[in-house]
Amino acid sequence: MSTMVATNKKSFGSAIWDYLTTVDHKKIAILYLVAGGFFFIVGGLEALAIRWQLVQPMNDFVSAGFYNELITMHGTTMIFLAAMPLIFAFMNAVVPLQIGARDVAFPFLNSLGFWLFFFGGIMLNVGWFTGGAADAGWTAYAPLSTTSPGHGVDYYVLGLQISGAGTLIAGINFLVTIVNMRAPGMTYMRMPLFTWSAFVASALILFAFPALTVGLFLMMFDRLFDSGFFNSSMGGNSVIWQHLFWIFGHPEVYILALPAFGIFSEIISTFSKKRLFGYTAMVFATVLIGFLGFMVWAHHMFTVGLGPAANSIFAVATMAIAVPTGIKIFNWLFTFGGVEIFK
Repeated sequence: MSTMVATNKKSFGSAIWDYLTTVDHKKIAILYLVAGGFFFIVGGLEALAIRWQLVQPMNDFVSAGFYNELITMHGTTMIFLAAMPLIFAFMNAVVPLQIGARDVAFPFLNSLGFWLFFFGGIMLNVGWFTGGAADAGWTAYAPLSTTSPGHGVDYYVLGLQISGAGTLIAGINFLVTIVNMRAPGMTYMRMPLFTWSAFVASALILFAFPALTVGLFLMMFDRLFDSGFFNSSMGGNSVIWQHLFWIFGHPEVYILALPAFGIFSEIISTFSKKRLFGYTAMVFATVLIGFLGFMVWAHHMFTVGLGPAANSIFAVATMAIAVPTGIKIFNWLFTFGGVEIFK
């Protein structure tokens, strides 16, 4: 018996190789979790350096230029490389099980999406070792990004392109999985709330990330070939980058928030020992948040001169998106109704 156990036990090296080559959705979930934890530590160390610099006035812990690099890399790392993989970890681990599927629709693409994300994250940080990281702020507004010396912003562009391709692949994969691989009888209105939130978040990824991809390509051409897309003296317009970035950037807020809302819904329902109050309203609120998420990007740009009409429209849309969010919060509270929370 002991011989059999020893024979079947995998060595450490073979276990690592198994994870490096896996297409199993549960193991890929672990890979996303580990990679997200690693980048969270990196971003956390950058945040600690920022706070140490600010601990007292006129501190000289880091130079002004290095501080800009820390700000840029911390924001980019936490949004793209720490928060996103955490969401995909939960989606990989939970969604196939909730809809009764054996795996995602395209297991190999699931693995490819992770490795593109991971190597994109590594590429993003290469600048630290080649003379300086990106220093144009995590939003990379032109002309700061197009005129930044060195190659830090070039690695920023390349890293986000690679990582974004992986995220886009993963989003498409989950859309196809949820649409085509639900168990018999699992209609859309029987899907768990977390699966609904993953479905809407994946749709947001499908429509939001191409805008960022286009913006990054234009920035790359401006930096490498002096094309002038964001240079007003050459007929370009730096506000174009702001539009492209925030057309992606605000839906990104809901790409991260909606799966978290789905997790809240599952936890509250489970520990209240009752069906979530207003399930249908929660589903439509989730979809409405995703829809309105594409109509509010310009509230980041009220000072660029869009005009009072445009500012008013985007202000109203920004207030309107609070309505479906409020529906969720009140339904969570109503689910607690009649439940003894403190014992």
